[in-house]
Amino acid sequence: MKGVFLKHIHFFRGFAILNVAFVHLLGSPIASGSDGLGVFSKFNEILFHGSTIYFLYISGFLFYYLSSNFNRAKFYRSKLKNVILPYVLMTTVFLLFKYFNLVRHGENNVEFLKIWIENIVFGKAQYHFWYIPFIAVVYFVSPLLLKVPQKIWHYVMPIFFILPVFGTRTGVDLTVYQFIYFVPIYIIGMYSAMNYKAIVAFKNKYLYFFIAGAILSTVFLYLFYFNPWKSTFGVINLLEGLYYIQKISITGVVLVLFKSIQEKEIPLLNSLATFSFGIYFTHLFFDGFFRNVKNSILDFAGIQSNGMLVFVILLYAVLLILINLYVLKFIKNILGKNSKSFIGV
Repeated sequence: MKGVFLKHIHFFRGFAILNVAFVHLLGSPIASGSDGLGVFSKFNEILFHGSTIYFLYISGFLFYYLSSNFNRAKFYRSKLKNVILPYVLMTTVFLLFKYFNLVRHGENNVEFLKIWIENIVFGKAQYHFWYIPFIAVVYFVSPLLLKVPQKIWHYVMPIFFILPVFGTRTGVDLTVYQFIYFVPIYIIGMYSAMNYKAIVAFKNKYLYFFIAGAILSTVFLYLFYFNPWKSTFGVINLLEGLYYIQKISITGVVLVLFKSIQEKEIPLLNSLATFSFGIYFTHLFFDGFFRNVKNSILDFAGIQSNGMLVFVILLYAVLLILINLYVLKFIKNILGKNSKSFIGV
């Protein structure tokens, strides 16, 4: 099966970016303005927080699935050109705008350089940029994972399935605990590709278990959010553990669904999948660009009712994603193959 284009996996990338964009764009500060919108914010977190898990699963899956003729030097060059370079460029542009007064006279270049290095290394220019330094480390060690015999993976996989349940995620900070939480998900993706036919059969046979896992974890997340229950015990965070169970369960359900409809043409989902990495890079840039317009519209909607404000927030998120998508398409048409070095697609 290696090398065959898997359309349902491609579709899942589109699903993943929608979830990631929604959790950021729906999480408007205005949503905390009243009790009704506070509830909306909680549901946004319950449904979409932790959607990075989808991307990590796909990244691990595709890394192994496409590794039949693996060339380490080519792999590293590809990631440097298509991931690290656009990340560095976008971080630099963002920081130049943010610290324009600091650098315009050229008197504080050393201070700006320190800020630039810190932002590049720790992914702090935008709060979702933490993922790029993280995944860069994962990509760096990935070739070593290919050398592990499959027999060993069968024995150690239970450990990797269990580790994220402890919920050691540390927000957007790069720590050892962050790697303990997220790296196993990348490896689960690899293992799914390694045993592709068996995993597909397993998901089909036990689909109801995945559905039950998604529903039960969501119910428990709801209970934690709407009750004063303690969820953190040292480095253990029960909420992040539940998010892992929820997102892995949803992954199984959605992949079965997409496999059943992969013969259909879904142009919008296909475009979202193709431009997913570019949208990941840029959706908050677009949000910032339209911030004044957004705030004016939301202020007006908020005067009407909470229901109107919720509707407008949802509509804004959908329209922004579509604008983001079509601007990226326009840029790609202009830059051609070079677009990957600038916008990641």
